[in-house]
Amino acid sequence: MKFIADPSGVDVLEEVEVFALGPTEVIVVGRLEFIYHEASDEYLEKFEGKLKKGVWYGTNIAVIFTLYRPAGSMEVDKIILDNTFEEIL
Repeated sequence: MKFIADPSGVDVLEEVEVFALGPTEVIVVGRLEFIYHEASDEYLEKFEGKLKKGVWYGTNIAVIFTLYRPAGSMEVDKIILDNTFEEIL
């Protein structure tokens, strides 16, 4: 699996102080490329024939992180896929 985020296409929606004491929410929008090597047939049936084993697919993705200061830790809160899977040739 590869997560691809092109920094040239990032829009700054809100300016925040990075070193604020409270948690800061960050949303990263990018592209996810993935391949299923060992997915069960039952799992793949949930996608109604859109996905097959051994094929690379790409989809748009947004990942919502919460950054905690001053501890410097990060937590992934939510991952959102657009559920349109394109085969990568």
